[in-house]
Amino acid sequence: MKKRLFALILAFAVVFSMAGIPTAAAAPGKTGKTSISMGKISMPAEYNVVLDTYYSILCGDWYAALSAEDLWNMGACPLLAEFSSEEKQNFGYYLEDINGDGSPELFLGIDNEEYNDQMYQLFTAFGGQLSCLYTATGENAAYLLNNGLLEYETWGLDNNGYAMCVYRFDGSGNVYVTEGVLYDENAGKGPYFSVTDDSFNAAAGKPISENQFYQKLDSVALKEKYVRYQPISGWNGSGNASSGSGGQQSTGSGSGKTASSAPQVNTGSASSLYYTHETLKDNASGVKIANVLVPYGWNMSFKVSWDFISTSTPGVADVILTSPDGKARINLTSDMQFLDMYANGMHYGEGADMSIYCTRLHFRDAEEVQSLFLQGGSYSNAQLVKSYTVPDSLVQTLKEGARLRLQKNVADTGGTPIASEGSAAQKLYKSGNQYIEYLTLVTAAMQKDDTGHVVLTEIMWNIPYSCSFIADSKQSYDQYRDVFLNVVANSCFTAEFNYVNMRYGTAIANAISSHLLEQSMQYIQSGTSSWASEYEHSSGGYDSDRFTSEWSDVIKEQNEYTTLDGETIKVSTSYDTVYQDGDRFYMGPDGQSPYGWTRLYPN
Repeated sequence: MKKRLFALILAFAVVFSMAGIPTAAAAPGKTGKTSISMGKISMPAEYNVVLDTYYSILCGDWYAALSAEDLWNMGACPLLAEFSSEEKQNFGYYLEDINGDGSPELFLGIDNEEYNDQMYQLFTAFGGQLSCLYTATGENAAYLLNNGLLEYETWGLDNNGYAMCVYRFDGSGNVYVTEGVLYDENAGKGPYFSVTDDSFNAAAGKPISENQFYQKLDSVALKEKYVRYQPISGWNGSGNASSGSGGQQSTGSGSGKTASSAPQVNTGSASSLYYTHETLKDNASGVKIANVLVPYGWNMSFKVSWDFISTSTPGVADVILTSPDGKARINLTSDMQFLDMYANGMHYGEGADMSIYCTRLHFRDAEEVQSLFLQGGSYSNAQLVKSYTVPDSLVQTLKEGARLRLQKNVADTGGTPIASEGSAAQKLYKSGNQYIEYLTLVTAAMQKDDTGHVVLTEIMWNIPYSCSFIADSKQSYDQYRDVFLNVVANSCFTAEFNYVNMRYGTAIANAISSHLLEQSMQYIQSGTSSWASEYEHSSGGYDSDRFTSEWSDVIKEQNEYTTLDGETIKVSTSYDTVYQDGDRFYMGPDGQSPYGWTRLYPN
């Protein structure tokens, strides 16, 4: 069959493109080949990232076909763009140690009896480092031979010729040619040559007869192995990012749309253009926690910590989104409230007072809160790189929220109002090679209570929303920042969660005043479902709700779109068009928009 293919190349002088030559035609038959399978072989952990990529490509819901360029950017074989559904279903992996170093190489190919010998990619984990030895294109093919040898053939030469070489990959990590042949119709003393290097230069080769040329092709073809590839669809490897641990907490994750891991996807590829809205629920209480816009291919996890260290916000939720290549992370944190107290001029120390379930911290503004976050996140050496301008509308909303909170506090306690303030900061820091961008909102409401025995000055600190974006390098920061801004602009923690938090805190405060905290805790936790139902029938909600409509203004250059279900999303003007299909959104060039989706237009 190889001889027939070669004859066609000579007859038509074909130069194949990346779109590829039909795979079955490119590969010889299996006559005389050795049939082998993996058996029980230990796979190096470095291959997880490769198989995760292919699992995402072959089994993920990409919403749109991946182009050869997309696949190349993902580190995958570009020929997959032309695969049939049957070929994709039969695509798999095979392990064999071909250089005798005790660690197997990773082969990727199609489990099909007609051309199981042809590989599409070959990886090694030599020295603990992942390295790609070969990727098929439309102008070459490669095969595994007996004794750990590799056959490579190409018809993409400048002279429209053809070459075949046999390679050995040795235990020192070197790859070298053991034998080969070349056809070059323009070379003198040719056109058939025997070669011993991969320069495919007729001048460096030895002229041979046509019969010797084909004998060598046939003898090498007889040594090709017929392997059985394990289907990628059955891959169950490194898995998804999991939630953290510690304290009383419950965890959960989004739907399968966000579970696929697709390493090496960049923001220019198809996956980053697709998002889906996910509603997150706390497994322990059943309460809706947040509505999050999740970029496709990103891993998502979240946790709700019910540590009860604050009667105002006994539960704090964290949502974590991790980029497909693991080089960037977005953290969203829900409302947190703290108490700063002075008694007869004496400032109470910082920390949690478990006798009254209050956390005492002293803040001045959003910048100081960011400083504390950096220290707590092991970025104490971080240096400020850039300060982004926070929209005035957001700052004014914070100030109004702080004023309303002060009025509510005074109404509840009968104290004397002193002052209120709201502040916001969006800053970029650098710590080592990492870049950290924080967006922090802070409000403060100060009041005074005179009991006749002691004068209490209290500052109710509130961090209604904070988020961070951490990238491993400046390149990753630039690559994923638009994704970060888009997620922040269209994600929020629910009013239902804030309301249940408030009810939890009220129940704890009542139990403390009755000296029945321990006896009442079980009752307090059992009230969640009724509180969630109660919220559905309430008229308003919670002060923090007033901020949600303004958080999205962190994107200064943006357009508002009305979704098919009447909601509003805000999208950076860097995206040309927006399309919707159910809870899925496409944001990107109009030329790559998905067929059959509904286009949204700016309001």
